[in-house]
Amino acid sequence: MADGFETSSRSAAAGGNTCIVTYVLQRRGQSLREAVADYHGKADGNSLVDYGFHLIITDATPTVLGQELPALIAGGYTSVKIFMTYDDLVLRGREILEVLSIAREYGAMVMIHAGYDQIKFLTDKLEQAGKTAPYYHTESRPQLVEREATHRAIAHAELIGVPVMTVHVSGEEAMEQIEWARMRASRSMRRPVRNTLS
Repeated sequence: MADGFETSSRSAAAGGNTCIVTYVLQRRGQSLREAVADYHGKADGNSLVDYGFHLIITDATPTVLGQELPALIAGGYTSVKIFMTYDDLVLRGREILEVLSIAREYGAMVMIHAGYDQIKFLTDKLEQAGKTAPYYHTESRPQLVEREATHRAIAHAELIGVPVMTVHVSGEEAMEQIEWARMRASRSMRRPVRNTLS
């Protein structure tokens, strides 16, 4: 955060907001409980308004998945953000499915930042060609990349049978995938649901 809890909560209060919610970023190698405790340490006694936390899981270890995440959800931390992109944040397919499964079982909402392998591939090709000016950032992220990653996130959620929120949607093609998923979910609600994971 650019601000600490004192300055950000002062700004929130001046604007009439009585509660702020920030992300708790778990660093690789750090337990999720430790990350939450660190953020409470930063906030306690420093925030001028109420506060809450969204959890960011970057290291989906068996302990995080089997013990910490279920306990934290039961304790009121009911929103989780995961990344399909960025080297220090990315979760792979199996890890995503595990987080979604826990969210379904314990009643949490998962936000997914989609992306990764195609962006990495295109970025590497552009860099090898010496195309490193800011303009090429856009070239490394055509709409089909966001469309594919959004569809993959939706497919993961559908497999587990849990709703998800896809964040940072910027293109029409990704939005079309979300609309398709909503229509599909609406149709499936009208007929008996068969979920092998139930």
